[in-house]
Amino acid sequence: MQRNRALMVLAWAFSAAAVAAAIHNAVTGTGARECAELLTASLILQFFYVRSLKQNKY
Repeated sequence: MQRNRALMVLAWAFSAAAVAAAIHNAVTGTGARECAELLTASLILQFFYVRSLKQNKY
């Protein structure tokens, strides 16, 4: 259960950082690579979180 919670928190943190980076990129025109990296990391963490939820359900 602690692992699921940690994955959830990390996924949300990376998602929030990706949104902040996207806003920063839109305002300044710089930082597109960082935004893409954060978005990729958040999607990977969300995938592992959902997979762990499915494994615990069955």
